[in-house]
Amino acid sequence: MRSMIRVSLAAAFAMTMAGAAQATVFSYSTTLDLSTGVHSSQVGFDIFRVGISGAPSFALRNGDTINGTILFADNKAITLFGPDYSYAYLNLSSNIPNVNTSEDTTVGLLGVSGSMVLPNPDHETIFSGFGAVGPIIGPTGGPTPGLTNSSITFTGMTYSLTLTSDSTVGPSIVFPSFTPAYFEVADKEFRGGVDIVQAPQLPEPASIALFAVGMAGVAGLRRRRR
Repeated sequence: MRSMIRVSLAAAFAMTMAGAAQATVFSYSTTLDLSTGVHSSQVGFDIFRVGISGAPSFALRNGDTINGTILFADNKAITLFGPDYSYAYLNLSSNIPNVNTSEDTTVGLLGVSGSMVLPNPDHETIFSGFGAVGPIIGPTGGPTPGLTNSSITFTGMTYSLTLTSDSTVGPSIVFPSFTPAYFEVADKEFRGGVDIVQAPQLPEPASIALFAVGMAGVAGLRRRRR
């Protein structure tokens, strides 16, 4: 009897480990040229979208994760104005139309200057449909103030997306591939819309060190005069 219990426990453990081993972590990062982006106006919103070409496809299944970093080329940044609805989003389109699934995502903005209302990084568990999934930072439902109550500027984003259900079309489970298709941000037009700007210049380490040496010299000169 004990032997049978041990065998059963071992089998259950092996099945659990096998299920855990099936989850795969993928990585996709890219640098986008914001000058190729296109603005469109939709119901009072300025939608700015940058297409992604040449990205690989990922066979994401329930429990799988994809993560990475999206940066902007040529030292560019994006400015959004509050305090209304605004978001940043990475679309991963399915090769099967009308796919539905659920996802758990964490998104963080990089190089942020300005005041954010939402946490950075922001964690959401959301339902995705219409043949796509995607990590989003911004309001996903209900009355929210958007990303900022004044304005923010950022130079990229990090993301992590985990599927938390099987992909389905109607009652059927399907096995699609998802391909990074575009990066999109939105803001209210009357607040100023989406603005593409030069990223704020941060002092280089050598400049900081030189400034520190200079300040130390000034302090020493003052002590000698005393």
